[in-house]
Amino acid sequence: MKTHFGGAILCVIFAVASGQSFTVSNAASYQQSVAISPGTIIAVKGSNLTNVVALAPDSTHPPTTLGGVTLTVNGVASGLYYVSPAQINAVIDPSVPAGLQTIALQSPTMNTQNTILLQAPTSAGIFTLNGTGSGDGAIVNPSTGNEGAFSVVTNGGPTFLSLFLTSFDTTTMPIVWVGGTQVGVQYYGTQGTYPGMQQINAQLPASLQGVGRVELVVEQNGRRSNAVETVLLPQQTVFFNDQPNQVRSRELSAVAWIPGTKLALVADENDDVVRVIDFGQRIVTHVIALPDGAQPEGIGVNSTGTLAVVSEKARGSVALLDLTAYEVINEFPTGYGASAIAVAGDQAVITNSDADTVSFFSFSRAQVAGTTPSGRLPRGVAVDSQYAYVTNQSDGTVTMFSLTTHLVANTVSLGEYVRPAAIQVLQNPNVALIAEPSAGPGGKLIVMQLPSGQFTSVNANPAGTGGASSIIASGNQIYLANQSGASVTTSPLSLVFDSSGFVSKDVQLTPVNIAVDVGARSLALDSTDGLLLTACEGDGQLVVTDLGNNTVESRISAVRVSSSDNSDDHSDRLAAPNMPTISTAAPSTANGGATAVNVNMTIIGTNLNNASSVLFIDPATVPSLAPGLGNVNRGNFGVSDPALTVSGIKASADGTQLTLQVQIAPGTSSRTRVIRVLTPNGETSLTNTQMTLSIL
Repeated sequence: MKTHFGGAILCVIFAVASGQSFTVSNAASYQQSVAISPGTIIAVKGSNLTNVVALAPDSTHPPTTLGGVTLTVNGVASGLYYVSPAQINAVIDPSVPAGLQTIALQSPTMNTQNTILLQAPTSAGIFTLNGTGSGDGAIVNPSTGNEGAFSVVTNGGPTFLSLFLTSFDTTTMPIVWVGGTQVGVQYYGTQGTYPGMQQINAQLPASLQGVGRVELVVEQNGRRSNAVETVLLPQQTVFFNDQPNQVRSRELSAVAWIPGTKLALVADENDDVVRVIDFGQRIVTHVIALPDGAQPEGIGVNSTGTLAVVSEKARGSVALLDLTAYEVINEFPTGYGASAIAVAGDQAVITNSDADTVSFFSFSRAQVAGTTPSGRLPRGVAVDSQYAYVTNQSDGTVTMFSLTTHLVANTVSLGEYVRPAAIQVLQNPNVALIAEPSAGPGGKLIVMQLPSGQFTSVNANPAGTGGASSIIASGNQIYLANQSGASVTTSPLSLVFDSSGFVSKDVQLTPVNIAVDVGARSLALDSTDGLLLTACEGDGQLVVTDLGNNTVESRISAVRVSSSDNSDDHSDRLAAPNMPTISTAAPSTANGGATAVNVNMTIIGTNLNNASSVLFIDPATVPSLAPGLGNVNRGNFGVSDPALTVSGIKASADGTQLTLQVQIAPGTSSRTRVIRVLTPNGETSLTNTQMTLSIL
């Protein structure tokens, strides 16, 4: 069974380069640290590579000349899928021999060459939906055609998934790891439509139902691909209208404790909200709306519990939250794929997984104090008093950053095919614990001594249900969230040192698994009351465990704001008190004409602080104005009329008034536009914005 997947994944712009030189990487994983095999689809990145943008007219037969561009390897022309000034996607002819070869680029702006190491076989690269080599894999359920979220059962039978790769060895049976569980492979070979692309069809086992967002890795003879992600849904419904093989509106991604309280923050990556949970009263007390399409991934709270930073993965930003008013103060750009966060004093350290950078945010100055390049796909971060430690998943490395200078102090290689993720630093003994969740069922835990970087590893999950998605520690007692096992492993950490003072191979654990709920994704520790908080993505529960006796104290719905909140929708976000609203807009009509018309407009409402955009939407572009539209399918609903240009947006100090200038292009047609304001606290809803601008 083969599945065709759109050639668009071969043509995604994600350019990072400088000067007249160019770099070459696997076009699926964007890894530059590994050799490339003949027949691989590659990404050539640089600047001024050409002066045109062009797509292959028939991507099933990519031409060797496109827009005046040619690319040869060892003198053999490569098929071209896409060319642009910043990036070229091509497939190396499979006849090119292995070895150090010359790659030559000729274009209207450039005639240059570089060298490339070809060898076979190499590790495969899995394509991703966003074309960055990280995040959601280019994975399809061939029975339904859906992407992004999958049930383990489809039409009464097991679900099969199709994966799309390049540089995959079609002569060797692969191992496919999903959340540390090996899944059955039904087909592996060429994709059959796009040269250089291969395909694997794999069957999901029932044991993975409801594990949520987990890693998927393909392995061949010890060579491991880039780690991509997929979301596996539970069979049981959380809301009455949950549907199989369909993205849910609410998916928990992270939890953080507010120091000195019985309150926790949980991030919901699909609902674009942060919910405040009182785990003493066992209720959701507040919903804080984030900007549309934020996809919050991590949370960091300052030591006084007054401010929090939330990473907005899909917007490449962080949101600064006021935890007294329960609103967003403002947004701050960091980099593509903002994800994990760790707090060290006044600083929050953020990994930008798609940009290969790390950002340092100052709570007191309310600004990004610096952003520094990291390794490929920075994933997890932990801190001590001097350094931030970042796992670079596709490089198999850990980078140490100075918290003072924000510069790289050291990089430790864990191995080319190691895929490190969550990390936690212990002060005594001074070690870093690093999880490799996709390494297999044993729950591989890497113990790295600091600052030497010497490391060893141990299996930490006695149930054999995969590695940890989150790590936290209290003293030398460690806690590991087993996302695929609905459990938390706890154990004291005992280390034996050799005569040189390095950690020996005898890392001693006495692990015990605490049963929590399906999809245990994120951990937080209430150190005052001795409670462990586990955000379980599968059923949307926050599980509270008493660390005195390792028993579950309570389970609290972290996706329902009340007992009447029974629908899988975005109604809680739409009702969030910090969402902006419009009460009046003046003028409500304007006279267009044969020449451009300038209109000074005033909008009155609430929560309009730091508005970034004002849209004038033609109602005809909106599928429906029925309640509940919110941010379904992400992005801002409706199309802002390009005939109306907005400038000079200014908000009053209390956020109740916006002033702006609107220029109406000549000949603009007379019809109603719905006004929509975009702010860090979300966007005025299409369902409650009745103010319109009619062009007369």
